[in-house]
Amino acid sequence: MSQRDDLPSLSPNGGCQTPLWDSTDASKLAGYRLRDFDKLVLDVTARSLARSERAPSLLKPARWSRALRFKRNPAKRRPLMTAHRPWPKVAAAKGAEKQLRDFALKYPDAIEEFPWGERVIKVNKKVFVFISRYQGSLRISTTLPDSGVAALTLPFTEPTGYGLGKSGWVTAHFDDDGKAPVELLCSWIDESYRAVAPRRLVDRLGSKTADGGS
Repeated sequence: MSQRDDLPSLSPNGGCQTPLWDSTDASKLAGYRLRDFDKLVLDVTARSLARSERAPSLLKPARWSRALRFKRNPAKRRPLMTAHRPWPKVAAAKGAEKQLRDFALKYPDAIEEFPWGERVIKVNKKVFVFISRYQGSLRISTTLPDSGVAALTLPFTEPTGYGLGKSGWVTAHFDDDGKAPVELLCSWIDESYRAVAPRRLVDRLGSKTADGGS
């Protein structure tokens, strides 16, 4: 005999009928004496425990059931978003792009990185040149605190996107590398480097550019 069958179901007349806790009529409680009511509480508790042994998840919070379900089925668990999508590899520089890259890397402490799938040249962990190709077009972005206004009057320039144009960044784009004014762009790289680099590095340059010109 199970624990549930061993417990009597009480009624106001003392007989074994349907237990009161299954009924919604609260007025039937009036016929119980105190000791009978204690037995009723024990009966309800025992029946609840019996149910919990058969279906323990009924007494657990929903989030616990969900956690247990994921534990039993690891394939349903959502993967952690820790890995970043790899950026496309940047092709080797050639033509005007290679000339501008090599010129920028001649400056003191200049390094090349590829943080967003495009080529950038940094000094002191700060970018002073963006060089990239977008749909076959060569694009170069520099910060020009002195000549930025004049540079924006040229037909191949525009303010740099992502809000950088408000800070003096200018982007030049060319569909044909042969038409890119390399000498002018090198002067913009020099101005951008001097605006971003620490003073100690700028003092090392003096009035000369990275290639030794004035």
